[in-house]
Amino acid sequence: MAEKTPPRISPASLEQQIASGRVQPVYLLIGPDDEAKARLVARLAETVEEDLRPFNVDKMYPAEQKDEARKQFWNLMQLVRTLPLMSPRRVIVVAHAERLMPIFKQADDEAAREPVDRSGRRARKAVPKAAGEAELEALEQYLLSPSPETTLVFVAGPDLKRNVKPVMLIEKHATVVACNPLSGAGDAEAWVRAEAAKEGIRIEAGAGRLLATLAGGDITRLRAEFERALLFASGDG
Repeated sequence: MAEKTPPRISPASLEQQIASGRVQPVYLLIGPDDEAKARLVARLAETVEEDLRPFNVDKMYPAEQKDEARKQFWNLMQLVRTLPLMSPRRVIVVAHAERLMPIFKQADDEAAREPVDRSGRRARKAVPKAAGEAELEALEQYLLSPSPETTLVFVAGPDLKRNVKPVMLIEKHATVVACNPLSGAGDAEAWVRAEAAKEGIRIEAGAGRLLATLAGGDITRLRAEFERALLFASGDG
């Protein structure tokens, strides 16, 4: 039977998972809405009791220097298997996850260049592991059998390359959260209506369309225009 791939969900669905206590072992947060990603990371951290967060909530910021990033990766692989301290859960956040991907690059390139024999099959080579291959194997092994006491969260920026092997592995085994509320036509207006409802105000359809037009499909700009409109409506703008 084919292996089941975790679903791609919305930020609201992740909020529901957290509220119901059904937090998954691995998440990948993608999309242009950085504020939504930051909010979700904070909500996941809150699944650990406040007094215990210094011991059970960790954030990793991959270094730009590849050797240092490789050391960070192996520390991460050790940390994800470490039992939480006096808590049922440990939360580990990898910020700017795209910066971690270069440590796998040579292994990814080697896979692409692997020779093919006359039958069309990959030829086997008895050679030492290329740089990045051990890291790729460790990542895959963890994704296949993640720790049930750990929630590992990859937070990716716009530079994440989706067609490289480590990212494809993460997308295959992680629950992907698409933080992109403006992915379709009319979504900007729907976002404005939803945010207005949260604020307890009613917004005219024309005003919603105007804000959507001003934003031009950019969630960061739309959020700024909406907040400006709120200030104006309250008399503070």
